[in-house]
Amino acid sequence: MSKLAFFLDLTDWPCLVAGGSALCAERSRDLLEAGAILSCWSEDFSEGFNKLVANYRDQISLIRGRLDTTLLSHMLKSQQGPRLVVLATDEPELDLALWQVCEAHSVPACLPERPGRLDFGHTIDRGALRMAVSAETAPEVEEMLGRRMERELSRDWIEGSEAYAALRNSEAIKARHPDLRDPELRELAAALLDCNGRFAAARIRTERRLGKEFNG
Repeated sequence: MSKLAFFLDLTDWPCLVAGGSALCAERSRDLLEAGAILSCWSEDFSEGFNKLVANYRDQISLIRGRLDTTLLSHMLKSQQGPRLVVLATDEPELDLALWQVCEAHSVPACLPERPGRLDFGHTIDRGALRMAVSAETAPEVEEMLGRRMERELSRDWIEGSEAYAALRNSEAIKARHPDLRDPELRELAAALLDCNGRFAAARIRTERRLGKEFNG
């Protein structure tokens, strides 16, 4: 297997979108929601970009112009260059050429060819619990597996993930020093897996292993 899928923390990452279509606006929204700092290149932008500029004024820049391989290569060499690139121009051959430039510089790039979110897979979204199923070059398998997982996803996992997220983001936990907080949260997450999503049981197990109450 030559390609692996990763979940990335894009907060404050410089990212680039080549293209101004409605599809590009959707991809741009996904990146902005994830906290990315976005540069969008196109000779013309769809209406969706106006809303993005209004809602994410400090995160997005619209650059009217055609992005070519020489310019992209120059940007990727810069320390401030994009760390993730989305390619969806009106020129498939240009997209492929730009993708090859990204590959040469070891910068992740995607060619979004169908509607959907930027997770490259069928998304199961339950608030605090979000998962993606990806089957490379086989969207029908991706859809089938995703729907199967949606049917079998237990209520325990939904409630457990929400409870874990609430605890993790509580002010009491945030105030603790990372050397104390992070190992405890990893212990709790491991216990949540062992307890099949049952948060109360995972918390009791964690407190017993730590020898103290998990305050928060």
